Amino acid sequence: MSELAEFAQELDRALDDLGHESGGAFCIVLVDRVEARRLIKAVLTGALDRLYVIQAIDSFIKRIGTASRRLAPRCVLCSKPFRPGKLPTVIAIIAGYIDAPSTGVMAGFCKICARRAGWPVGDWRRGLGAALLPELRHIWPDARLADPMQLCCDMPGRA
Repeated sequence: MSELAEFAQELDRALDDLGHESGGAFCIVLVDRVEARRLIKAVLTGALDRLYVIQAIDSFIKRIGTASRRLAPRCVLCSKPFRPGKLPTVIAIIAGYIDAPSTGVMAGFCKICARRAGWPVGDWRRGLGAALLPELRHIWPDARLADPMQLCCDMPGRA
């Protein structure tokens, strides 16, 4: 089996697991550098319920550094590959809308696509969330956003 086919199977399994775990309900957390710094400070001062976000971002960035050029994570909107030194401007964590999600899917936005959606001013999370939803629905048609009012507005209350 090719490396690309294995990656596609891995993504399908992750989405299936995420869907089963949460009954198809998901949340999206969008993190840029400013938010990442805030989360790290929160974890260092005892907010360990935010640690999973930092760990997920760390894992995603490590994957960018070790993936082959062909399988490198890409911008979810324009498919531009991420490489060391060309990291995502905003990282999306798509996870089941439950207290302790064990599975999630990571995606990134390049600087050009993030800016097109309004980053870093105003309600940029809504713009990026609105841009991400059609892409997510394309690969996971049965999924539903758990709470549209929570769409990328910081961390959901349960996390």
